[in-house]
Amino acid sequence: MNLWALEAMDHWKAHRPASLAALENPDRFFEALGEEASERYQAIRDGLLEGVSPKDGTITWAELPDRVAQADQTAREIVGSEMIFLPPSEEDLAAIEAADLLAE
Repeated sequence: MNLWALEAMDHWKAHRPASLAALENPDRFFEALGEEASERYQAIRDGLLEGVSPKDGTITWAELPDRVAQADQTAREIVGSEMIFLPPSEEDLAAIEAADLLAE
């Protein structure tokens, strides 16, 4: 399981407990989600860096590390918000509230 999968699993445990409980095979689900997220991250990052090369003068060598870091961060934010850190459903909110009441 890759980092994306582990982050999603941790997030779902804390913020989407009902959705997590509804999964038939959580390990398989998160493994597949992690692979899909990794591919999506790479595609976004590569797209942001497409056509940017110090060899053709579109960017200087000094600017390249910053541009790569910016593309990396942007891709991570997009994948995280679209695929990993999903908001809780109504069922999830009810489960969280019930767990909080039991803990009191």
